[in-house]
Amino acid sequence: SRFPRATRDLAIVADFNQPVSEIFEIMTSHRLVSEALLFDVYTGDKIESGKKSLAFRIYFQSSDRTLTADEVNVSLQELIQTLGIRLGTSLRGA
Repeated sequence: SRFPRATRDLAIVADFNQPVSEIFEIMTSHRLVSEALLFDVYTGDKIESGKKSLAFRIYFQSSDRTLTADEVNVSLQELIQTLGIRLGTSLRGA
């Protein structure tokens, strides 16, 4: 696309056995998301037992216009909600 991408980083907490591929599938099929990259996986004393923290860089892009910050933020909130409903994830630190 000739229109620029916007990026947001997102850290979520998921069940330890949750396949990352399912998270990617939901992310990349979400409205305005053009790409998602996993850049960190953390398990340790700050994460509940049986859980893992996954940090993603998410790219938002439209094929017909430049997105506003508000559009990107709304899409990100929708994505967080969808992941929570479908996979039981939560926002890290929330």
